Order: sequence, then structure tokens, then C-alpha cells
Amino acid sequence: MISSSSHGARFSALGYLYQSQWPLVELLRRAADEPDAAVTIELHDDVAWEQDGTPTELLQVKHHVNARRALGDKDDDIWRTIRSWMDAHRAGDVAGPTLIIVTTASAADGSAAAALRPGEARDHEAARQLLEVAALESTATGTADVRHRFLELPEADRRAFVSRILVLDAQPTVGDELDVELRRALYFVLPQGNETIFVEQLWGWWHRVVVELLRRTRGTISALDLKAKIDDLRN
Repeated sequence: MISSSSHGARFSALGYLYQSQWPLVELLRRAADEPDAAVTIELHDDVAWEQDGTPTELLQVKHHVNARRALGDKDDDIWRTIRSWMDAHRAGDVAGPTLIIVTTASAADGSAAAALRPGEARDHEAARQLLEVAALESTATGTADVRHRFLELPEADRRAFVSRILVLDAQPTVGDELDVELRRALYFVLPQGNETIFVEQLWGWWHRVVVELLRRTRGTISALDLKAKIDDLRN
């Protein structure tokens, strides 16, 4: 019989694997418009984008085996992420880094997470108010401390803090879905007839890069570094 702790370890391992793989796909997505974009892993946050050694975007990466899970205002994912950011940086810093939640879950309709998606419908003021209500009404003991800290912030600081948050929900899950997204991002450079070998070699190189990032033998990996490797593989 498999214990619940074994299930937990399996899900955690998938989460760490996702945290290491998702940045490759995102780096490819950004490469054309942001060739100097550089990413770190487990340095400033789960994942971070930095410029000249300063983090410009901090990302908390959340993977759920049940990708259809809805992300609501009282969920642990929201409040544990808020705790992490409040511990690391001054919440009211209007010039602080963008704070991004990357999750395979889908933001619930009418939730703060839905209001914090990028795009024209984004409404960080509505999200702030929804989070304030959730902080008051939630009875979850595991997030009581951070909810209290959030409500204790001056209103101007809460406004500034929430205005910096973005939610990237419904992201592809680890495995086949992420692999499909990688192939889509590589569409114009995949060598015909050797697509699978090319993708496998790129993943293998990327995993070695991740180890270097985690061991701190490499500081960052940039879109230009990635382009150079892709060119090398094609040749």
C-alpha cells in the first residue's frame, strides 16, 4: 500500500521538475522581443527574471496534478505566495519587481486571481478588495499569520503590493503538455524529420543548465545563450 507521504513526495517532485522546465518554454516565448532576458532559478525566488543583477520579476511556480483545479481567493497557493513575497521585499515598494504567480490551476470566475491576469480586463483594485474580504473571512489556520499581516499593511501599501501581482493561470502541466508548448515555441527551427531528437537534446542541455544554476556555477541563463545552443544543435 502506498502511503499518503509517498503521494506527497511524488507531487512535490513533479512540482520541482515543473519549476525547472517551465522557464525554458517561457525563455523561448520571450526571446524575439527580449533577447537580453535572463532567468535565475531558486535565487531571488522560485524563478526570477533579472537585469544587471537586479530581479525585475519574481515568479512563484505552482504545479497541480489536477490541472482543472480552481484557484480561489482563500486558497493556500495565494496566501503562501503572498507570505513569501512579503518576507522577501517591502510590500509597499511601488518600484519593486513584478510579482507573478505561474500555476497550472485555473483562476476561479470572479476571483482576485482572475482579476490579476494580464490584459485589458485586469483590475488590481478589484483584486485588492477581494483579497481583503478573503483575509477577513477565511478561517484557515495555516494562513492566519499572513492574512493578518496583509490587513495590517497601510491601505496605500496594499494597493502598491497588489498592483504588482500578475497571475498566469492554466499553464501547461509537466510532461506532454509542456513538451507540446516547447515544440510550438520551436516551430520555425525544428529540423524536419529530426524533431524528437532535437527536442530531447535541448531538454538534456537545459537540465544540465538547471543543475549549474542550482549549484551557483552559473548565475543566469539568457535568451541569447539559448539561441546559441539552438543554432549549435541545428548545425
